[in-house]
Amino acid sequence: MRNLLTIALALTLAACESATEPNATMTQAEANAFVRGFYESAFAFDEPPTPEGFQPGEPADWTSTSACAEGGTATFTGKVTINLEPPVPSMEIEGVIAAEGCTFTTDGVTTTFDADPGLPLNGTFRFAIVPDLSDFRVTVMLQSSGSFDWMIDGRSGSCDLETVLTADVSSEAAQSGESLGNAKGTICGLAIDMPVDPFDGSVPYVAGA
Repeated sequence: MRNLLTIALALTLAACESATEPNATMTQAEANAFVRGFYESAFAFDEPPTPEGFQPGEPADWTSTSACAEGGTATFTGKVTINLEPPVPSMEIEGVIAAEGCTFTTDGVTTTFDADPGLPLNGTFRFAIVPDLSDFRVTVMLQSSGSFDWMIDGRSGSCDLETVLTADVSSEAAQSGESLGNAKGTICGLAIDMPVDPFDGSVPYVAGA
């Protein structure tokens, strides 16, 4: 997910149950690993996409396909709106992440998941930033909900997910390396309330729950 922030900054500055052992269920550790991977490392966009027909304040279509960390693909399809009005610029996204064989390993758990038509992903990035990035603050809120199919260690299933990622990213936090974001919600009927680092260790930040 760190790529979403990279994309947002670039635009401002210029997307358990029922499973090979079928009907399997996720453990709490597996659910935690999925959420952490989903927000931290599952997707790796090759380059920041630019929405077609971008006009400040107007929703623009945005489709981007990403290779997943260990195979498969994820595609975001939706709309992005860039607002440059005071008090701070912002970017809003609304769409779905469709996944096909998307595979990643987090906390020792290798997960493959599919989502068709996709997991809805909606959120807002708000910016207080200087052009050279020497000083910045970005607040982030991302919501994701929907159903997906998963496979772990020869077990497979289907799960519902509903999570909210919140963060308060600052240059001070990036330099201190002390803070992380927070993901909260449910997955496969299991409660989630945990720190995550969508920047994969490169830009830690403070969370708001």
